[in-house]
Amino acid sequence: MKKTDFMLRECVSKLPIEELKFIGQRLNERIGPDLAEATEALSRIPEIDRYLSMAQSGDQFFDMVDLIAKQINKELERHIPEIVVRN
Repeated sequence: MKKTDFMLRECVSKLPIEELKFIGQRLNERIGPDLAEATEALSRIPEIDRYLSMAQSGDQFFDMVDLIAKQINKELERHIPEIVVRN
């Protein structure tokens, strides 16, 4: 688990702030096509795409997406402290 957290933190910290905002908003709101747009954007990041491809069930996939959302929210709070993020 710590290895996964570290990998996600590393990947997320390298993303441009605009991409963090885009993905973070979609993962937090999850209205209409938001989740599809977020996972499509995440699939363009090779390390995260490989991580998500290891899911053995739909439940596990969504748990993994939730972990990614938490890391993105932490990174957004680090860059923009006044941002309010719902978990």
